[in-house]
Amino acid sequence: MKKMSFILISILACAVSSFALEDPEKDCTTLIQQVISDPADAIAAQDFETANDQYDTFVADDFTVPPGKIWSIESIDFYGYCGWSTLHEAINLHCHVFANSASDEPDGIPVYDPRAIWHEAWPPSDPNVTFIDDCSVSVTPGPPPIFGPGTYWLACYPEMSFADAGQWYWIPSYANNGFTAKANNPGGGFGFPSGWNDIDSGIIPIDEKDMAFTLCGYIYSTTTSTSTTTTHPSTTTTVPSTTSTTTSTFTADDDSANDDTAEDDSAADDASDDSMPSDDSGNEIPGDDSGGGFTASGHFAGSGSSGCGC
Repeated sequence: MKKMSFILISILACAVSSFALEDPEKDCTTLIQQVISDPADAIAAQDFETANDQYDTFVADDFTVPPGKIWSIESIDFYGYCGWSTLHEAINLHCHVFANSASDEPDGIPVYDPRAIWHEAWPPSDPNVTFIDDCSVSVTPGPPPIFGPGTYWLACYPEMSFADAGQWYWIPSYANNGFTAKANNPGGGFGFPSGWNDIDSGIIPIDEKDMAFTLCGYIYSTTTSTSTTTTHPSTTTTVPSTTSTTTSTFTADDDSANDDTAEDDSAADDASDDSMPSDDSGNEIPGDDSGGGFTASGHFAGSGSSGCGC
């Protein structure tokens, strides 16, 4: 069932009762950086409004904390492409971290099977959100999540209305680290096979195996301890909920086969009308005007990824 409100709990991402966190090995550093593939066919990743739940799509990529190490994540950068809007229009920006399942995929799904071991959300105006560009952001968790040795899956996406703000796409990377990134379209609107699918499996035209993101933070060495337990305090954050209602009225002239009037967008009849949110160019999805309806990928060409600034 879709969430009605967001009660977000920052929890310890792994049991560290057997570890003592001492001084980090060095100052805040790049834990992992997977630079963008440019140009690329970016992958749809978004929690849409209720009316378009069938198009909700989530993408996750793995990262691995080496044996004998603990990571404290201070910032997460994720790089995207927008169809015709910006992430400033999002309700919230979400990042989840899932455990690795026995089948080497995320052990859960954002929103629909929210078993994430860590999850936080930020409205775009949050001071812990820094815009790299209009469609790429750096977010600062509070408090920083801690991960012990093992493999995890990161899934980041906007909660954003298609009717008001269009689509967001996560840009892939040729990094080829670990497992192939996965995509999941629980409602089946894009026709993906059920469950998590490799992004290069043919569901979209792509041959990259990873997603573009950067994790910055501190690295600690693990030491055996029977008397010391180190945890981050749990915090509960209520994210303001925003409700957006869009009503579209369609007439006989709008959406008909080929009547070629100014109100109809099923033909190349009126350029200005084709840019309106209420248009239906190509008879694909009523109320759509992002250049051809809901799409599982969007072509990106732009600048490169940034490094850690912590």
